[in-house]
Amino acid sequence: MSAGVDGISFLTAFCALKAAAQYEPERLMSTWEASRPIQKLCDDIVRHVCRIEIADRTAEMSLLDGVDDFANEIAEAYRDYDDRWRSVVSFVANRNVSALLAEVLGEYVGDSRSRADGRVDISARDAHNEYPIISNFMIYLGRKGRHAPAPRQWNSFYQHITLGVPRCNCPPLPLILAANGCSPASKQSRLEEQLRWAALNGRLAKAMGYLGSVGPRDWQTASEGTWNTHHFDWPEFDAGDEG
Repeated sequence: MSAGVDGISFLTAFCALKAAAQYEPERLMSTWEASRPIQKLCDDIVRHVCRIEIADRTAEMSLLDGVDDFANEIAEAYRDYDDRWRSVVSFVANRNVSALLAEVLGEYVGDSRSRADGRVDISARDAHNEYPIISNFMIYLGRKGRHAPAPRQWNSFYQHITLGVPRCNCPPLPLILAANGCSPASKQSRLEEQLRWAALNGRLAKAMGYLGSVGPRDWQTASEGTWNTHHFDWPEFDAGDEG
């Protein structure tokens, strides 16, 4: 099963990461910027764990699914990861959020909403109780002709930000599958709704971190002339078939 494969892949990458960081999370924090291999290991670990936790909300069961020979090792590694390593590994894996913030916010990065440690408080609201990061991000997407991630990436994004949230409390679904024909404007509006939900639920950094990792080819794009155009393939109706 895929969960079993991800469990073994997680164990392999996690053991390699711990060895590279000399078994100290603090050392990882001080060395990751200069090491592409360490960055890739962090990316791989978070990806495997995310897949497992999305596939089955009971993480430990998924990690052990189909891997009896390694069950004890994987369970112990997961507990160690969860207790001591998750926060720093996630920080490294979400490094794209910093690059995205710098590109999206421009001069906003240096304004009064920055925290005392110099890092941007992306959850800050302005005088109108709005989230400048979200407004700026929508403008940024519009300038690039982008409106939403490609369907597969959008679904993964949605699963990522709603992990562990009861279905009744989740934001509106992505406009994919039967709704994929909705206009680019509608799709961008839906993505904005999801980001506002993430902000209200303390998940905005997680959301922006994911979107920062979506490559240019994995965004849906449209020209200004088709921004408000729907594209549904309705079945043709032949009047002669009536009755």
